[in-house]
Amino acid sequence: MTANKPGTAHGDIFVAPFSADQMVGQTGALVNDDSGDPVWFRPLPSTNLQNADFRVQTYDDGRGGRGQPVLTWWQGTLALPPAYTNLPAGAPEPGGCYYIYDTHYRLLKTVFAHHGYYPDEHEFTLTRRGTALFIASKPVPMDLTPYGGPKNGAIENSEIQEVDLATGRLLYSWTALDHIDPADSEEAASSASSSGGVWDAFHINSVDEGPDGRLLISARNMWAIYNVTKKSGKIRYQIGGKKSDLTFGPNAGFYWQHDARFRPGNRISMFDDGCCDLPDGARFRVRAGVRGCGGGSGGI
Repeated sequence: MTANKPGTAHGDIFVAPFSADQMVGQTGALVNDDSGDPVWFRPLPSTNLQNADFRVQTYDDGRGGRGQPVLTWWQGTLALPPAYTNLPAGAPEPGGCYYIYDTHYRLLKTVFAHHGYYPDEHEFTLTRRGTALFIASKPVPMDLTPYGGPKNGAIENSEIQEVDLATGRLLYSWTALDHIDPADSEEAASSASSSGGVWDAFHINSVDEGPDGRLLISARNMWAIYNVTKKSGKIRYQIGGKKSDLTFGPNAGFYWQHDARFRPGNRISMFDDGCCDLPDGARFRVRAGVRGCGGGSGGI
């Protein structure tokens, strides 16, 4: 604790300790009170394992009843220095999942992605319909020479998925490669040479659903946010990027953005990362013997 002044919002603080270089301390899911003292901690057995998007949500059975508060988070491994897989830096590796825990810290559900995609650490949202809306990704083989990359390469494709929590059935999916032109990416295809031939063209890192059923999707490496009609999957308009449908006032531009959200009054918000390109790295290597998630009771 370095500051604790009056006037802050009431409530505990939820964090998932993480380091992109060398982990110092203990990975896991941690709840602190306002004084910084631990309320609950679930340590992970390996610093290669990570938690992300740790928060309180409402778990609804979709039948109109009153939902119960739960803890949710992503768990898995990421392609990060110093040990890589054949994926772009920061991409989720195979074996990840999402957890839903009740107020007694007991496992309710384990949720997995479909279509061979890997659950993504950025977003896992429970809906009042008894479903979970999240992002998943996987490399799709592709000739990248038209974009300046390798012929026998792959593109790290992102998919929005919605899963029924009771049955684990996939209810909805939306794929970036079907709707977004990779040529508009701000991440050079030549960067695939440092990630086993896989190009992280899109890097979708948030999805939000509006009251009218539209989706707001942030693609970090496109420097763009997309308003999507959920039923048809068509992009209604694009904000930012090389083909923006909107213009901006002074000092309103953004790039490498995260966490795009619908807000009241026909507004949206986002975190403007505004930082940098992805780092170059050595050819990625698979880490053996590290499992992101197990099955067991409550698994989907």
